[in-house]
Amino acid sequence: MKKYFTVAALVVLLGLTTGCGKTKELECSMSTDSTGVSVDQKLTATFKGKEVTDVNLFMDFKVEKTYAAYIDQMMSAASGQIKSYENKDGIVLKTSKTSDGFTYDISIDFSKVDDDTKDELNLGDTTGDYDATKKEIEKQGYTCK
Repeated sequence: MKKYFTVAALVVLLGLTTGCGKTKELECSMSTDSTGVSVDQKLTATFKGKEVTDVNLFMDFKVEKTYAAYIDQMMSAASGQIKSYENKDGIVLKTSKTSDGFTYDISIDFSKVDDDTKDELNLGDTTGDYDATKKEIEKQGYTCK
């Protein structure tokens, strides 16, 4: 009986100690539509405990045929805000022109981003409760699962 108790205690202890290191993902999406352009966004934040470890934002811009001749200008204008972060450690930016618009895929690995860049991006504090973070993202218009 003592043997089973010891094994059970080890299993419970192992479960408790490894549970703290589990990751949890928050997936949110938002669609906006303005004259001639619609944007579908998907935001994924990964948490380890109460710390955000990385964020991915994928934006798919669809341009109506009427404005197709302006896709390059729209793409350039949209990228102007994020181009300065293109070569920063921990940030990966991918842009792609599609048949009816363009996409942006932005990934941020918080373990590699320096403090100055976090401040510039308003990401200084990467700790937070999953539910509180979800609530804040939803205030910005996203729908989260």
